[in-house]
This record gives sequence, C-alpha cells and structure tokens, in this order.
Amino acid sequence: VLPKLLEREVFLGSGCLVETKDAGWQRAVVISISRGFEIRLIDTGAKQVIPVNC
Repeated sequence: VLPKLLEREVFLGSGCLVETKDAGWQRAVVISISRGFEIRLIDTGAKQVIPVNC
C-alpha cells in the first residue's frame, strides 16, 4: 500500500494498489514524488496526489 512506504522506497513507474474513497482498491503507477506521491490510476487515467506524511 503506497502510503505505508517511505519516500526513498518508491520509484517512478512503480506499480501499486491505492485505496480510493469511492472505488475501493485500484491499480496505479507512481508518476511524480515532488509534492507527495502523484499517481495515475491505471484503469481510469485519473491523477491523484497522496501526501507524503499521511
């Protein structure tokens, strides 16, 4: 689960599972780590940002 990883343990392009409020668990890819973990959901293409300190 992405929020439980340390920032130094995550690499761009890493696949992960992300729990979303409305759709449960979804597959995602890390696309940026500049302002938290910015991910793109694989099935919908939507972007989300997960704060580093969550």
